[in-house]
Amino acid sequence: LGAPNFKAVDGNQDHIEMEFKVERHDLTMSWDKNTSQFSGKITLKKDSNNVDVSMSLNHTSPETKYVVDRLSRSVIKDMKDHGVVDRNAAVRKIRFNDFTNTNRIQFLQELVQSQLSSKLYFKDTKDIGFRPDKKEKLPDDISWMEDKIKNLILQGSDLHTTFFVKDKKYHQFLEVYRMEAEYSFEYDDYSGVCRIKFDFSDFISRDKYDAELAIRVESLSFTDKTVSVSSSAVKEKLLSQLEANKLILHDKFKQATL
Repeated sequence: LGAPNFKAVDGNQDHIEMEFKVERHDLTMSWDKNTSQFSGKITLKKDSNNVDVSMSLNHTSPETKYVVDRLSRSVIKDMKDHGVVDRNAAVRKIRFNDFTNTNRIQFLQELVQSQLSSKLYFKDTKDIGFRPDKKEKLPDDISWMEDKIKNLILQGSDLHTTFFVKDKKYHQFLEVYRMEAEYSFEYDDYSGVCRIKFDFSDFISRDKYDAELAIRVESLSFTDKTVSVSSSAVKEKLLSQLEANKLILHDKFKQATL
């Protein structure tokens, strides 16, 4: 909708973003309910040494994911054509099949639970999604999942202490593709709680082993309900707390051949 363009964030030319909206028309719905709008955003940020450019992608529906994917490819090509980044530089993505089953669980656990500063403090694991690995013969005590469980989602509290996650002897047999956790956050002008989802979403929905990791703030609430700050700006700030650690942990746990 409209004509979205990139704009500098807080006047910083090394930090730009473009927000857009997509309108969906569903002809199977009644005329007064057949139109829906979804938002998306692409953020580009150059580091202080002018060496690396990081791109953050935000989408809220399959339609905006499609637009974000297309736009990101176009932006990357344009940056290479204009010498902003090396033409041979590869786009770094974190994919489901970058890890063994065991290391994927460790990667997600550390990424989810290692946030322990006041700016983003881990409180609890609320959701875990996984399925048994069809290529593995399951141990007797979890053999009940074989040929019966296509997708298992655990929801509750202290899920990181369940035997599926806590007992490492099961890790090689489980394809964990999602974790969602609750955090508290505190800044000078506001504080609150949020839930963040870490999800290789296309793994289950499209059975893609090269599904890319997506991290989203699913919910956000402020301690002071009258605080005058943009929720989208706070979400971006919270996600930025995860960015550096995400890449460090990817290097730590990805398969050695990658």
